[in-house]
Amino acid sequence: MAATIDFSTTRHRDFISRRGESVAWQKALPCSCRNPISGEYDRTHSTCGGTGYLYTTQSVSDYRALLRDVSHNQVLASFGALMLGDLICTTMPDEIPVAVGDLLVIPGRTFRTAHNVVRARGNPPVDTKLDALRCTPVSSITRVWDAGHGEYTQNGVGVVGPEYELSGDSVKWLTPGGEVHNPARDSVYSAEYRYSPTYIAIPERLSIRRPIDGVFMPQRAVLRLKNPEDFRT
Repeated sequence: MAATIDFSTTRHRDFISRRGESVAWQKALPCSCRNPISGEYDRTHSTCGGTGYLYTTQSVSDYRALLRDVSHNQVLASFGALMLGDLICTTMPDEIPVAVGDLLVIPGRTFRTAHNVVRARGNPPVDTKLDALRCTPVSSITRVWDAGHGEYTQNGVGVVGPEYELSGDSVKWLTPGGEVHNPARDSVYSAEYRYSPTYIAIPERLSIRRPIDGVFMPQRAVLRLKNPEDFRT
């Protein structure tokens, strides 16, 4: 008796739904500056910010992605060379059809970072109360300080009351610039905070699953962490 092959995806969907993680998915569309044959693009192009792609946010809050961490540099027959920090992402292609160049943010994971920030940068500054942070999206600010003042207080914590708060992906100062509880314009202070990492689906590491008898099987892609300095939109 011939064996019967079951192409049902019910178990796949259930497993990904139970064990997967929520993601924010931005679909990549080639910018007009990208050569469709060579793949080269204008790194100074203002429309795409020099990335070669335009991004549109997709609504996938009802779906999950199964993410496996790559713990060391390795070579796999199905993916080629993988680097420490990469993720192998499995999704159902009729739910989250990840393609080359797409961006995925993982809200459930956060990284810590700290760097210098220039107060009210710009001439004139876009907003004298907001200082944008480099790594986004920001989930929380741990502390803000400078050499002259020391540590500033957040959200009403401290003797002097609140001096700043998190607003979107920026430090929002609650008093005018140059006051005792606020760094002067163009001065440098430090910020430590946590943000959700952004990954990009890298070329030639994507398994596209086409429908078999009208049924879509899971697909896998390799995601590589985007350097904040290279992430421009």
